[in-house]
Amino acid sequence: MPRRKPNLSSLSSAAASAALLPPPIEDIHTLDKVAADGFIAHLLGTSNVAAGKINAARTRCRRGNPFPLVALQWPELAIPADTREATIFRKNLNCIEPLPIPDQIKTAIFDRTNPVLRLDWWQHIIIAAFFEPIIGELFIAGATGVGKGASVCMACNLWFDVYTESRIHLTGRDKVHAQKNIFGETVKWRRRMASPVAGETLTERINDTERHYAMLLNPNISSVTAGEAFSGAHGKNTLYVFDEATSHPVSFLENARRNAKLIVALANPRSTMGWFRRGFDKLIAAGEQCRIGLVPGDLRMRLCMMIGGADCLNVRYQRLKVPVAPKGGLELSSELHG
Repeated sequence: MPRRKPNLSSLSSAAASAALLPPPIEDIHTLDKVAADGFIAHLLGTSNVAAGKINAARTRCRRGNPFPLVALQWPELAIPADTREATIFRKNLNCIEPLPIPDQIKTAIFDRTNPVLRLDWWQHIIIAAFFEPIIGELFIAGATGVGKGASVCMACNLWFDVYTESRIHLTGRDKVHAQKNIFGETVKWRRRMASPVAGETLTERINDTERHYAMLLNPNISSVTAGEAFSGAHGKNTLYVFDEATSHPVSFLENARRNAKLIVALANPRSTMGWFRRGFDKLIAAGEQCRIGLVPGDLRMRLCMMIGGADCLNVRYQRLKVPVAPKGGLELSSELHG
């Protein structure tokens, strides 16, 4: 009996229309993604080799160089080394060389075996600082939208990925703000990971075990015992992240210091008071003109970073997420019209 040809007319109009649509446009350039995916696939090879490379990269991350793991977990960030874009990003890293930051961080960033990553020079510093043992506090003042939150959330996922015992606490201006921003961004980057470790993503928590989790932590600041929520989470790799740090009382910070391995605080640089602003006093007093430096902190050393829009390649190359004018700007006439 001859095989019947499928009746294409029986397809629903919606399905037929969908079949004709182009693939969805993602938040990165399609050609860049294809090139990066092919580059990483070449590195990985078979699945067994892939597992070995991931585990080796996790070991390197724990030892201070997270960048091979970044490329394997987020392949869209890896740039083939022989492209023009790779040249731009490699050149961008030269900004790091004269900075007064730990030599261990520079060694990790300039490791010749690292893949080229679609990250700004200061984002490299932020991610590497998470895994530098002498740093106990990382204070980041940066303009809105340059990517400081993205790099912190990527590093949080790496922390969860490489430390089987790790307690990560994410705090924002308020619960809704934290859920949408610092926690939501962390979840977004986790979902994009190629090979994340076990963990169930819930509304306010990425949960694995009692000693391996990332959670939203936003107690009511009007309570006299609110700061105690930041006490008691003792462990080898307890991490606290304060987003919009200028909105948090100092009691949160003081209690977190009792059991943290690392405290990360980030905020807009407009604040002129509070514990976050005072955290930069020693850097300013030392006369560091580069706006980035290492100073004595209350929890080992504190790395202070002040990032402006001009430090962001997306701003410099006019690749803003929400452009407000045509690429290249507008040319205005010198004539004035009444």
